[in-house]
Amino acid sequence: MVSYVTTPNLPRGKVNTVITDADASLFNTLRGFGINVIKTQSCENLRLFEQRHADMQCIHLGNNKIIIAKECEYLISPLIKLGFDIMTADRELKEAYPENVLLNGCIAGDKLICNPSTIINCVLSLFDENKIIKTKQGYSKCSVAVVNDNAVITADEGIFRACAENKVDCLKIKPGHIRLEGVNYGFIGGCSGKLSNDILCFNGDLSTHPNCEDIKSFARNYGVYTENLGQYELCDIGGILPVLEE
Repeated sequence: MVSYVTTPNLPRGKVNTVITDADASLFNTLRGFGINVIKTQSCENLRLFEQRHADMQCIHLGNNKIIIAKECEYLISPLIKLGFDIMTADRELKEAYPENVLLNGCIAGDKLICNPSTIINCVLSLFDENKIIKTKQGYSKCSVAVVNDNAVITADEGIFRACAENKVDCLKIKPGHIRLEGVNYGFIGGCSGKLSNDILCFNGDLSTHPNCEDIKSFARNYGVYTENLGQYELCDIGGILPVLEE
């Protein structure tokens, strides 16, 4: 039986449906795992290298609740067909930072990792003040790979310190080594997502990252194993967001 992912980014069963920017190769790989793909489309309000990134266009709140950017109405039809209750952001995305990261918060369990001054209020208002892990990094979802409800991976020093202060186990990795066309490098959250309770997948080959073994070991500490979705350099595509599971 298919059900909604109760806790954002943390499926309990095998993932059935994801939202992501999948090229033909990744699409076929995910379909080979029996996963349905809602493919993102370009949002021309954003810069070219992030126009199709799911973590810029929507934020899953858990169960059938999801917020989408005003400019991404194309998501409404496929999500309504799946029974999602859709809220549209009350502000428009714009190319310049920080107006491009209105929805870019990372939910881990009952906590929200975000820059409170850049994320929209309707997301902030859903969390108790003591559950908001505050950082200056507006690209919080891009910057964080969620392992479980109290364990994350990031290359961002500010997020690392904020997690430590809030007793969230955080593996700090080296920045870079993740491709994002048009800029120097991408982020760990943007090239990853969970495909089940115990599988964290990567768009590309994790062995191309210098912290590969650290990442694998950290994940295994929480009963999570890594899965490569390609034999190429890790590539930031705005995350692989699980929304339905079996």
